[in-house]
Amino acid sequence: MKTILIILSLVTSLAANSEEIKLAFISSDIDQNTSIYSLETTPTGTMDSMRMVTWDHENKVIEDLVHPSERIMNGGVTLVQRQGRDAVRMEVEDFSVEKGGIIVLDFLYNGIRGSRKSLKLRLQKEGDLFVLYDLAGNKVNKFFFSGNFARIVGCIGIKEIQTSWDKNVKQ
Repeated sequence: MKTILIILSLVTSLAANSEEIKLAFISSDIDQNTSIYSLETTPTGTMDSMRMVTWDHENKVIEDLVHPSERIMNGGVTLVQRQGRDAVRMEVEDFSVEKGGIIVLDFLYNGIRGSRKSLKLRLQKEGDLFVLYDLAGNKVNKFFFSGNFARIVGCIGIKEIQTSWDKNVKQ
C-alpha cells in the first residue's frame, strides 16, 4: 500500500509540473467556431502532446482533442474531420520532442476533386517555450482558414490558411 501511495504521489507531482503552451488561435470564414492549439510539455520541458480545443459561436466547447507526440511523429494526426474526410491533417518532418522541427498542415482544397494543399511551419523551442514560425522566419500565433466556396454547392474545402502574429495573444 505504501508503494502505491509513493507512486501516486510521484505521478501527481510530475503532472503538476507539466505546462500547456498556447501556440495559435484559429478562426475561419467556414463556420463560427474558434480553436486554440496548444502544446503540452513534460516536467523536463519536452513536448508530450498537442491539444486543440474548439468552441462554437455560443462559447461552448464542442471538441477537445489531445494528440500524443508519439502519434504525431509516427504518421501524423487528423486535426479536423468533415463528412468523413480528413479536412486538416498534421504531420512532422525532421522533428524532435526536445527541439521541435517542421510541422506540415495538409488540408483539403477541393473535396469534389479530392485535391489537397499544405502549409509548412517551424516549431522551435526558445527557453522554456515552443514558438511557431512560418518558413520565412516570421512568428505565427494566429491562423485564419479561408473557405473554398463553389456556387450552389457551398464550401468544398479550404482555399488557404493565412498566418499572422498578434502580440496580444498570450502564450
